[in-house]
Amino acid sequence: MISAYFILASSLKHRDRAAIISSLTHMRDAYKDEGQRGLEREAAVQISRQGKDAHVIRLLSRDGRKLLEMRTATWNGFNLNRAVPIVPPKTLRWTVIPGIRDEQVMELASRRLSNGDILQVGNSDAAREDVLERFRWILAAIFLPAILLGFIGGFFIARRALRPVRDLIQTLEAVKSGAIGARAPDRPASGELAELAGIFNTMMERIESLVRGMKSALDNVAHDLRTPMTRLRAIAELPLRSEPGVFDYREVLADCVEESDNVLAMLDTLMDISEAETGTMTLKLESVDMHELLGQAVEAYRYAAEEKGIRINADDAAANVRVLCDRGRMRRVVANLLDNAVKYTPAGGLITVDVAEKNGFAIFRVSDTGIGIPADDLPKIWDRLYRGGTSRSQRGLGLGLSLVKAIVDAHGGDVSVASTSGSGSCFTLRLKITS
Repeated sequence: MISAYFILASSLKHRDRAAIISSLTHMRDAYKDEGQRGLEREAAVQISRQGKDAHVIRLLSRDGRKLLEMRTATWNGFNLNRAVPIVPPKTLRWTVIPGIRDEQVMELASRRLSNGDILQVGNSDAAREDVLERFRWILAAIFLPAILLGFIGGFFIARRALRPVRDLIQTLEAVKSGAIGARAPDRPASGELAELAGIFNTMMERIESLVRGMKSALDNVAHDLRTPMTRLRAIAELPLRSEPGVFDYREVLADCVEESDNVLAMLDTLMDISEAETGTMTLKLESVDMHELLGQAVEAYRYAAEEKGIRINADDAAANVRVLCDRGRMRRVVANLLDNAVKYTPAGGLITVDVAEKNGFAIFRVSDTGIGIPADDLPKIWDRLYRGGTSRSQRGLGLGLSLVKAIVDAHGGDVSVASTSGSGSCFTLRLKITS
């Protein structure tokens, strides 16, 4: 808009000067053809055609004496006494004359004629200033409201754009006060700040999950360490309260070591579950042949199964089914499932283990003809330290299936169970196949 104003002012000035030059040319031609009388006649015609602008036509002698001067009725008192410039031959000289009573100016063009006289034609800028003044008002009427609207709009846009930052500040203050569950509001916005708020909420959920996992682990440890530690203390106190020589101290120490191992195993398993559930478990991923892993686990449990008169069948397992996983932790998953199957299958039972490939996933199943799981217990078997009524007669910590689910979830897979009380169970593990 500002540039348009200057372009308009320059264009109007160029137009006015062109009109002055045209008038000067006509005056010169009339003077050349008919002398001063022809100049007076042409000047009268030119003066009569002028509008509101102050217009003047003068003829000066070579020494500066006024020979002719004609001006419009709208003359505004321009001081022409100093308007006698030095004009070289064949040269057009411009002079700007300020008005006496207001801020108008007159542009005066002077040209020396062939006889040495000076012909001058001048015009005020009144009409030009009227146009520019109207344009300035238009600019003010458009530009100033536009600036105001831009300022107000920019204020609200900036306020709205920075709203996620204010939300983050308020949420951080809430977290600082102890409200770890506080989250930045999920507003319908886009851009880097909204993305930052989303990342912050994800981070806070991760932190809350870690804290919750740590608290749960500590609660479980505090609760479930009571029994083995009480047992350990009772074993140690018994020989101390008895007569010397009654107990074999080596046997007592062996029992203490066994109980200590159980406590350490519980702690290690609880920590592994917490790491897996909170996403902090370190996985050494590699391409693993599940058929080979299965064979190793079956061989490790075949002797225990034979002692109970249980047969393990792994003949239908497909070869070369590879998945991307942590070999050691996945071996522990398979071992836990086999351990449960052997533990809860009576003599003469059958455990079937197989691996197959389906729709881009490796499907691993462990099924047995054991005692099964009651329907009421099925939703709870994945909980830490949960032991159903049918499992209380067996030794264990109640952490095996919790660890299985945590490790499988950490690998991006899933594990499920189908079971009927008295009719056996089938655990199904699904992992994505390595491409």
